[in-house]
Amino acid sequence: MNDLFGITSALFIAFIGAEIAQRFGHSRVIGQLIIGLILGIPLIRTFLFTESSIHVIEIFSELGIIFLMLLTGFEVDIKKFLSNKYESTIIALFGFIVPFTIGYLLVLFLGYGALTASIVGASLAISAEGITAALLIDLKKIKTKVGSILLGAGIIDDLLGILFFSGILIFIDGKNVNIDLIPLKIIGMVTAIILAFLLIPKIIRAIEKEHKEASLFNVVLLIGLILAISTQLVGLGSILGAFIAGVILQNSFMCKTSKKEEINHLSVFAFAFILPFFFIYTGINFDFLAIIKDPSFALLILVAAIIGKILGVFITKPFVNLKTKQLHLIGWGMNSRGVIELVLANFALAHGLINRDLYSAIVFMTIITTITFPFVFKRMIKRNPGIME
Repeated sequence: MNDLFGITSALFIAFIGAEIAQRFGHSRVIGQLIIGLILGIPLIRTFLFTESSIHVIEIFSELGIIFLMLLTGFEVDIKKFLSNKYESTIIALFGFIVPFTIGYLLVLFLGYGALTASIVGASLAISAEGITAALLIDLKKIKTKVGSILLGAGIIDDLLGILFFSGILIFIDGKNVNIDLIPLKIIGMVTAIILAFLLIPKIIRAIEKEHKEASLFNVVLLIGLILAISTQLVGLGSILGAFIAGVILQNSFMCKTSKKEEINHLSVFAFAFILPFFFIYTGINFDFLAIIKDPSFALLILVAAIIGKILGVFITKPFVNLKTKQLHLIGWGMNSRGVIELVLANFALAHGLINRDLYSAIVFMTIITTITFPFVFKRMIKRNPGIME
């Protein structure tokens, strides 16, 4: 079966899943997540995909998250984002530390070593702000108070996860890491961001004057990718750079109509073509047989993950100006997991730091928390219409 057939089939099936979800009043994201799981069933996976087509889907998956965070930076209300930075930081810290601690102690209790326990703990602690952003954009709630706090906390939480992952890389492969180059890399990244703030508005406005719509969209995509590469080169991940690019672009347009058109183009491009591959790739990586063999272990990890996140957010109650219902909503909003957990789990499995059972339990936890989050989130908003403000 050639690669093009597998990729086209996956995109078509993801489209069908999204349309069915919308028909029943749910987000397209939910439909694509469920379809991703179905495509991961061994018989279907073997029929549709070759190893090379899976590799292509992996690349598209990474691009999907980059362009989603670019779109998020484009659309987020920066003033509201900054006005809620205290709440976002406190929630992110407790939302990371509590599930990490619970996961770490649980795995130690089960007889594993400290490094293995740390990897599982981090997998329980890291949120997937990309999934959260996708739902917030879909529900048109990204500019609300709770939406801004949730997004900010997710980005900080994600950054903590990236830093942890970078530390693991240095610990495992220390001989190949040149510590002396790290300051130079950081200086290079900061320089790139400063230049971006200075040059991007001039470039965008020059193309705006020429009324070249295709060129403008092309430049928007390139800016997102270049800044994503800049932050990735210093070990901070591509997601942060893409978000920064979106924030810079938000204030780079002279004409509000041009800005609105570019946001619309990027939204259509991301949600219709690129982002579905992230959900497909997540499903393809799931090992059903390992979970069927020992479901109790996977369920234990799942329960620890859910309790850890929600408890971590609730602990912040004395420090933030938010109602209990809003904290509950944020707890579920940060409960979805995503790319970084899967990258960390794949790396740990490849280096013998975790076994196949632990790996499958982490993937199971990632998928279930990601699927349940949109259902719970939408239900809570429906029951409490003003909860996001």
